[in-house]
Amino acid sequence: MGSSFKYKVISEKGMTLSGRIDATDKEHAFDLLRQRGDTVIDLVKMDVGKERLKLEINSNLSDNALSEFSSDLRSMIATGVSLPRALSALADSNHGGSRLSLARDLKLQMELGGEASQVLLQSKSNSAQLLGRFLRAAELGGRYESMLQIASDFLTQRAKALSQIRSALAYPIFLSVVSILALSFLVIYVTPAIAPLFEDGEAPVVISASAVVGNWVQSHARLSLLALACLVGVVYAAVKNSATRSFVSRRFTALPVIKPISEDLDFGPLALAYGALLEAGWPTEQALRLSADLSNGPAADTFRRTAMAIRDGATLSDGFAREKSMPIDIVRAIEIGEASGTVPKTMSRTGDYLIRRALRNLERMSSVLGPLLIVSIGAVVAWLMITLLASLSALGDAAV
Repeated sequence: MGSSFKYKVISEKGMTLSGRIDATDKEHAFDLLRQRGDTVIDLVKMDVGKERLKLEINSNLSDNALSEFSSDLRSMIATGVSLPRALSALADSNHGGSRLSLARDLKLQMELGGEASQVLLQSKSNSAQLLGRFLRAAELGGRYESMLQIASDFLTQRAKALSQIRSALAYPIFLSVVSILALSFLVIYVTPAIAPLFEDGEAPVVISASAVVGNWVQSHARLSLLALACLVGVVYAAVKNSATRSFVSRRFTALPVIKPISEDLDFGPLALAYGALLEAGWPTEQALRLSADLSNGPAADTFRRTAMAIRDGATLSDGFAREKSMPIDIVRAIEIGEASGTVPKTMSRTGDYLIRRALRNLERMSSVLGPLLIVSIGAVVAWLMITLLASLSALGDAAV
């Protein structure tokens, strides 16, 4: 049984790269790395793994980087180059560190007798896993150009949408942080100083309650900091926990405003992939099952149930129509495609339409969410400031 080793090497081009590799022993791992022309800096034995190669967790594997990698790989395959040779060319190119490491890992996986998609599917990056599913479908269907193009386009569009959302929310988030700091200062320091000025405990409820909180925080500063640190730790652990993220994601995507966008982003890529597989000559049922592997959401189960219905004798349009969660756009596209004999093209166009519609709606939502957040935070701050000013004015009138 082989062992898993974590390596750090310097390539022939002088770049420092890292990753994980399986070998019978440490000397064998050295030989495998030397065969690639690498100078080994560090090689550490790790736990034995089931897979031949594991992708090093790399935050640089963004949607844009993976999209460019997919596009480059597709372009080389379109010229007639085989996948191993295309990966070898990319591994010897002058790409950035993360993309170069990815090409080398995929190439090594194939040299060791495995599938290139396994490297991506084993990553903890959602984007890498998505690309891995497209690549896996291409490996099974032999349609590398179409599947890699779909993956590249989708990752590019998703990166653009996320960038737009971040840009739209950057200022509201900054304003929110500043507002929270200002409110904290008012509660902890200002209200405790104002509350004693009211005679006979006639301070407004907001001032009295804020003063109690502020006095407690000042009296238990260390405990307050510890509680804040614990809260940050709990939030961080919840974000890192896959079960928690999945639970939050399900609840978030179930919101009335988010649900249509989530469904389009879930069904769109599957419709695109399904059309590409049909064009490649795959049977209807198998193409549905392969397309379902591209998603972890409800669309995957819907496509699998449709495949089972077709296996039991249902037509494609009937199988899709039976699924209540299936977008009406796909159902209509199938009906039109069956009537005209152009199911692959209509599915591809419908998938592209669903993705574009989702990204368009995301952009609209972000453009509304930003101002809404600003108004909400401003209203809270204004309400507290008006309360404080009104209290101070009442004190001045009482003094006169």
